[in-house]
Amino acid sequence: MRAAVVLLLFAACGGDHITVTVPARLEQAAIDPGTVQSYELWVLEQVGLDSTPILCDDLMSRAIVPASPNTIVLARVAGSFDGSEVALTELRAGQQNRIFYVDMFDQPDQLGTRVGAGCTPSVTIIGGKRVTIEIAIDKP
Repeated sequence: MRAAVVLLLFAACGGDHITVTVPARLEQAAIDPGTVQSYELWVLEQVGLDSTPILCDDLMSRAIVPASPNTIVLARVAGSFDGSEVALTELRAGQQNRIFYVDMFDQPDQLGTRVGAGCTPSVTIIGGKRVTIEIAIDKP
């Protein structure tokens, strides 16, 4: 199953469009991907305040949480998979090696149980583009 979150990172020029795919997995095989109702998406630096790398493996295993005092959060957005668009104006064009991390929940408004997560490293922010963040949800 693929769910899309449309993020308007910058004003689109000439209809240019790119897609960033965040591979995500559910916590348990018994969970139906259709029950995922809401998300919390984080854009993070790949290096923490203490100069240690922030890795997707550490985020996925919860060894590090996105709101950790050591992480550098560039943007955070929460919403529902309802097709609405979200503007993230705080991200600058040309930023490289950004982590896109997502937590998924079984209730609207990030309530209920966290049922899955996804992460993709090394994303470069390109200016003048309309960016779709596609969350590819796979069962374990």
